[in-house]
Amino acid sequence: MLKDRLIWAIPLIVVACTILLLNNVVIYIAVVAVSLISLYEIYSAFGYMNKKTFFMFIYFIPWLFFTPSLLLFWDFISQNMVLVQIGVYAYMLIGFLLVLLNHNTIKINDMLAIFAICTFITFFLMFIVKIRQDIPHGKSTVWAVFVSACLTDAFAYFTGKHFGKHKLAPLVSPNKTIEGSFGGILGSIISMLLYGFIVKLIIADVSVSYLNLAILGFIASIISQIGDLTLSSIKRELNIKDYGKVIPGHGGLLDRIDSILFVAPCIYLYTMFFPIFM
Repeated sequence: MLKDRLIWAIPLIVVACTILLLNNVVIYIAVVAVSLISLYEIYSAFGYMNKKTFFMFIYFIPWLFFTPSLLLFWDFISQNMVLVQIGVYAYMLIGFLLVLLNHNTIKINDMLAIFAICTFITFFLMFIVKIRQDIPHGKSTVWAVFVSACLTDAFAYFTGKHFGKHKLAPLVSPNKTIEGSFGGILGSIISMLLYGFIVKLIIADVSVSYLNLAILGFIASIISQIGDLTLSSIKRELNIKDYGKVIPGHGGLLDRIDSILFVAPCIYLYTMFFPIFM
């Protein structure tokens, strides 16, 4: 299990790094693609991936494009608010109608849960594009999302494995420990400082705020663990171990991006007021 986890981490890192080096359009497409796969995993987790309910999966797809539009194209949306309101109203009405027509196979609570999860996944992920688009030195800043989230996970895992004794949230994620949590926070802070040092080496004329990097590493690590536990709690409620099997040793794609989901808005909002690169 650990061997597969380490082996498959390498191509995942290569793909993620390659995408982040490309332009905003490519990143937008990648975010939508990840959102679509995540929706598929959530839809399957609820037990709805069959012929009778597959059309509901198709129904949710347009929402994956509308949700990020609220962030990226607000000026256009605000100028055409009446049309947007009509469209959203019609879309919601069709959804409720589909549930009513298939009430034996689709429950309203599940439909609303999938709708809410679909919305926050796409909305949160789109902040990766927003960082590149709105934040000064956004091309360098966006890497902070992955440095803090992924290395919090890595440090928490190894610290908890070797030193963990006290359970952090036994009812949600029995393997996570308080010691692992602190290890993740410390690892995130150190990694963020190192990341800032590397950026400074690559881009000589950039100024680095190591204080903001340390503070952001601390905050983002806590947010990262909240995201991890939140998605774990959904799995516990659905009585599943992983959201999928697309990545050997890691589970589903949603199992890998749970922390990134929550960290992306955190990095964006913090660096809007306290830039890490100037």
